[in-house]
Amino acid sequence: MTRPRALLVLCHAAVGAAMVILALAVLGASGPVAAHGKRPKGIDLAPLGQLVTQAGTRFDMARLRGRPAAVFFGYTHCPDICPTTMLEMSRHLDQLGRDGERLEVLFVTIDPERDSAAHLKDYVGSFHPRIVALTGPPLEVAAVAHAFGANYEKVEPKDGGGNYTMDHTAKVYLLDRYGLVASHLEPRQTEKEQLLLLRKLLAQ
Repeated sequence: MTRPRALLVLCHAAVGAAMVILALAVLGASGPVAAHGKRPKGIDLAPLGQLVTQAGTRFDMARLRGRPAAVFFGYTHCPDICPTTMLEMSRHLDQLGRDGERLEVLFVTIDPERDSAAHLKDYVGSFHPRIVALTGPPLEVAAVAHAFGANYEKVEPKDGGGNYTMDHTAKVYLLDRYGLVASHLEPRQTEKEQLLLLRKLLAQ
């Protein structure tokens, strides 16, 4: 005997509800889905552990364990976007006060050919002392950028000179304490909008 269509719809709805309840039980009320209200994007953070800081030491992945982070890809010869973003992040850290001490801010160079650890040390010394700069062999830098979905490309000068530039993704990736992308900071946003996103990130 064929089941009534209404009964079939109710059965499918009940199965769907059961699956949602099961998913919430597995993740927990304070899990990433509850924190974001939608499915966040996971990031393979392991490649970061292959890079070195401006101090010349291997980046300690334990710094990201259970803590939110802001990750920006740029280079020290960048004429505009990079220094502007670094200044903005420095101001944000100051404005966040003690709450900002829980935020890891990473500047990953996409120009390791010129940006050695020593060069990065001089560069980030002009900004907030809590910003960590990272560099490494080109393939390892590329692996980190690929994990985040960040793009960059070397642009040779038209006159054949040696002062090349880099086209690159300008957004700052905000990772929550689970290592998932919560949101982004972008150049088009106001300082107030960016601070709101950072405070929301720290509250999760």
